[in-house]
Parts: sequence; structure tokens; C-alpha cells
Amino acid sequence: MQRTLIAFVLLATPIVNAQNYTITDLGSLSPTAVNAWGQVAGNLKGQATVWTQFTGSRSLGLLPGGTFSTAAGINDLGQIVGAADVPTALCDGQYIAQTVAFLWTRTQGMQNLGSISVGGYPACVFSSYVWDINVVGQVAGTQGKSSTTYVDGFLWTEMGNITLLNGIYNSAAYGINGRGQMVGKSGFFLSLDSQPEIDAEGANATLWDKGQFSEIGDRCSIALNINDFEQVVGWFQSGTTDCSEGVVPHAFLWTRKEGIRDLGVLPGATTSVANKINFFGQVIGYSDGLAFVWTRNKGMLDLNTLVKDNAGWILRMATGINAWGQIVGSGTLNGVPHGFLLTPTSF
Repeated sequence: MQRTLIAFVLLATPIVNAQNYTITDLGSLSPTAVNAWGQVAGNLKGQATVWTQFTGSRSLGLLPGGTFSTAAGINDLGQIVGAADVPTALCDGQYIAQTVAFLWTRTQGMQNLGSISVGGYPACVFSSYVWDINVVGQVAGTQGKSSTTYVDGFLWTEMGNITLLNGIYNSAAYGINGRGQMVGKSGFFLSLDSQPEIDAEGANATLWDKGQFSEIGDRCSIALNINDFEQVVGWFQSGTTDCSEGVVPHAFLWTRKEGIRDLGVLPGATTSVANKINFFGQVIGYSDGLAFVWTRNKGMLDLNTLVKDNAGWILRMATGINAWGQIVGSGTLNGVPHGFLLTPTSF
């Protein structure tokens, strides 16, 4: 195992250092994640979708009786997680329109991960969303009931178990690494998000390790992703922890040794958000509507300046990066929304 890891690091080092990319047009797909095989999870025409260079875009379908599905994460086994709706049903004396987390595999299709009872309410009143899955099939997600203050991050395992995460009253989980460490936010006034949002809820970026939580950011910060070296990325309120008059987010990188490091913004910009970090510590996200990549050696760079033959493209948001440095995201091509896959030129 150690020799395999060393060989992988040596092989991938030139790719990590590369700062030029070729671009693949993914059409109308809105990508959310990419795995080490270049398989892309995303959304197209209201349905969760997977894209590969051999098959193009293919819908993952819907849950029985459902009308929509959205994909959020994909692991190196090709397992995809997201959320989908189920038919309105009588629950706790009223008809509930429920959205539930799903796991999709090539052999079993789309599986409803469900939710669990909290605070005396039955499970059917809680909607659930998931955003990330690691290589051993552990899933990071959040469930909540919109009309109450019950919002809980959770860990789902392939045994079918849901474990709610503790925190400062409420919590939400957005990222998980291969060691089962999870990141997200916790705080007193969280609401159930269908997507991680920039908000002024006063949340604290949070890390869960073996079920124990620790705050890694001050009030008004959210952690979105974590790699196997316990490097965490997300956004925090630049200059102050007061969110009462609006949020000015800056992308951050957190480590136990250095704490939160402000990654700054692109030239002329005022805001930034870090969405993902890969095995080698490359960070991707967006700054004032332009996609960026950040490395320790070169800092934050506008991806629009690093792509060969990018005529007509404006890369707006980077949403996923794999160990080889391939990046997916959304932008426009000649003014029309398009998804993209960037591949380092030495790949």
C-alpha cells in the first residue's frame, strides 16, 4: 500500500504542478463532482446525470413516483449521491411533500436513504439531502423539518445506518474524506438547505472526527470539503464575525497546525468561496463569478487565463476536482450556460 501511494504521488506530481488546461464541453450539464476516472456527476433537465467520455451524459432517473432528482457527489467506485422527491403522502396527520437523499450504483440504481425520527416526530416529516460520498461508501448529509428547528447533519453507511451529528444545537454536513472525518456547519439558527448557501445564519465551520465535533471557524463560516490529510476548505466572513449586515465571504484553507488561512480573492474581486480540495491540496471555487484554482506555490489563479483554446468561454464556477487535477464546473459558451471539464495539459 505504501509503495502504491508513493508511486501515485510521483506519477501525479507533474500534473499537480501543471497550470494549463484543455477544455471539454459538457453541454447543458451542470457538473457537481468528478472522480479519479474522469466520471462527472451533475444535473441535466431536472434529473441527476452521470457523464463519461465514452457514453456522454446519461440520466440516473428518478425515485418511484418522483418528478426530479439532483446529483451532488461521486466516488472513485462510480457511486453517486444526491436528493430526489417522492410522492406526497399522508404523514403525521397531514400530506407531506418529502425530498430524500439517494445513493445510486450501476447495479442497483437509485436507493432511497430515508431519514430517521427526531424529537418525537416520525421520520416521514423530515427531508434529507446529501452532498458527498467517500471511497468506502460513507455518505455525508443533512435532514430537517422546515417548520421546526430540527436540522441535523448525519453520516450514512452501507449498513443502512443513519447517525446524527452533534454540534451547537443544529448542524449540517457537506463533506467527508476517506477516513470518515466530516465537515460542515453548526449553530443555533440553521435552516434546512437544499444546497450549501452563503447566508448570515451565524453558523460556525465544524469538523467531526469519530463522532466528536470541534469548531474550526468563528461565527459566520462554513466548511465545505475535506481531504484525507485533514485539510479543510470553505468560506468565512472576512474581517469580522458579524453577519448581521450581510456577508463578505473569503475562501479559506484550514489545517490543525495553521488554523484558518485566508486564500484571498482574484484581482479586482471582493468575495470568494472554496468548494473542494483534492489529495494534493489543490483548491477550487469561485471569486466574484469567476472560477479559480489555488495552490500553495502559486496562490489563487483565474481558470479563464489557464485554458488553451477557450474562445467564447467564461468559466464562472469550479465545483469539483479529482486527484489528477481535473476540474469540473459551470460557465457560459458564447453566452449560453455550459458545463466544462478541464484537464491538465500533462495529463
